[in-house]
Formats: sequence, C-alpha cells, structure tokens
Amino acid sequence: MRLIALCGLFFALDLVLWNSSLLLTSAATATLLANNAPLWVGLGALLLFRERLPGKYWMGLTLSISGMAVIIGSDAWQELRLNSGDILAIGASVFYSAYLLTTQKARTNVDTLTFNALSMTTAVIILFPLNLIAGAAICGFEAKTWLALLGLGLVSQLGGWLAINYALGHLRAAHVSVSLMGQVVVTAILGMLILGEAVSMNQVIGGGLVLSGIYLVNQRKT
Repeated sequence: MRLIALCGLFFALDLVLWNSSLLLTSAATATLLANNAPLWVGLGALLLFRERLPGKYWMGLTLSISGMAVIIGSDAWQELRLNSGDILAIGASVFYSAYLLTTQKARTNVDTLTFNALSMTTAVIILFPLNLIAGAAICGFEAKTWLALLGLGLVSQLGGWLAINYALGHLRAAHVSVSLMGQVVVTAILGMLILGEAVSMNQVIGGGLVLSGIYLVNQRKT
C-alpha cells in the first residue's frame, strides 16, 4: 500500500509539473525535456535496483531520444533557455521516471485493476485540493470541453495507464519507458488519418529513429 500511495504521489507531481511547464515554455521544448524520462529510468534501474542494462539498451535509448529531437525540430533547441518552464518539464520527467520504477516494484504483488484504482485515487486526493488552492476552474465548461475531458479521462488516462501499468507487471520499467516514446510516431500517424495533417520529413526520419531505438531496446537474444 505504501508503494502504491507513492506511485500516486509521483503521478500527481508529474501531472502538476508537466501541465505547469506548458504555460511557461514552448510545447516543443517541454515535450523534448519531459521525454528524457527513459534516461532517468535507466539510471534509476541501474543504481537503485542493480539491474544490468546491456549496451544495446543505451544505444536504443540514444536513437529514440535523437529521433524525438528530430521530430520536434530545431525550434526546441533554439528555445531551450532552462527557464522556469524548462526546469518544470525536467522535473516532470524525473517524477514520471520515479512513477514507472515504483510501479514496477508495486506490480509484483498486486493486479493491474487494483493498482490502477488505488494509485489514481491517491493522485486525485492530492490533485483536487491543489486545484482549489491554485484557483483552477473545475466546472462551468462548455459541452465541447466536457466531451474533450471525457475522452482524455477515459481513453488517454484510464485506457492508456491501464495498459502501461499492466505492462509494468511483466516488463522492466527501463524497456517500457523507451517503448512509450513510440507515442510520438502514433500521434503523427493519427494526425494524418484523423485530422488530415501532412507528415513532414522530420517526422519520417525521426519516427524511423524512434522505432529503431525501441526495436533495439526490446530485441531478445536468439
């Protein structure tokens, strides 16, 4: 229960820092910095859990982070000033990593649904008063906004984190964290199919690097 509560705390802090960073820095820079989480996960697994991560893990991680940087473009690097928003995004990546590592340990003794319910409840208990203190609006939205929040809650949060927490019961957090970087590739594909957005050469090249890195990290010995 202590581990699950800790997971809820890390998840809440990740959300607070990530969403706050978007108000203080560009979305491209925040995304680039926040997606360095696999680096912290790898170091945490090595130093805290004494997990031996092979050289191909670090090679795959380097490829995936490079691909992320290519997808986001040069603007993220040009706008990187390590201002308060950038520091919040880095903090979000640290707590995101802490969540993944702690979840890996907690999931050895609890099933996915129970873990998800308890950890998310803890996060709500923490986030609700923080929103009240910050004076954030929690009601009075338009119907379109409520529908967007409903989709975010049921699909991105509930569906997505159920899948992630299930995976963390069977795979190392280090491997899961790198694999999750594939979301930028999926986002580009869905943007093309659903929103009619054009796929840029940066996305094609960067997506190839990300997928190559994911493949390298998860490659099994034959």
